[in-house]
Amino acid sequence: MKAKLSKFNPIDYLKTQEDIAGFLESANETGDTEYIVKALAVAIKAQGLLKTSKETGLNRSGIYHSFFGEKSRNPGILTVAKIANNLGWDLILKQRTKVASS
Repeated sequence: MKAKLSKFNPIDYLKTQEDIAGFLESANETGDTEYIVKALAVAIKAQGLLKTSKETGLNRSGIYHSFFGEKSRNPGILTVAKIANNLGWDLILKQRTKVASS
């Protein structure tokens, strides 16, 4: 008997704000900015694009073009900060721990 597999979609598992927070925390721990932006896009879809637009004051079309679609572009820092804030996160800069040179 062949096993029937379905495509994994993380949105199916992001039902609560706590789920989204855990998902974004894992993405943040990678330190990979492209991955973090993709995770923000998933979180936006999980929360709802229209809801995110209304709550952030950002244009729905602008959010879409920044995070989704074939011609998506890198979102600006202000857009990322507003989205992050709406999802319960602060966008911060912190100095890396300096590694002693040999």
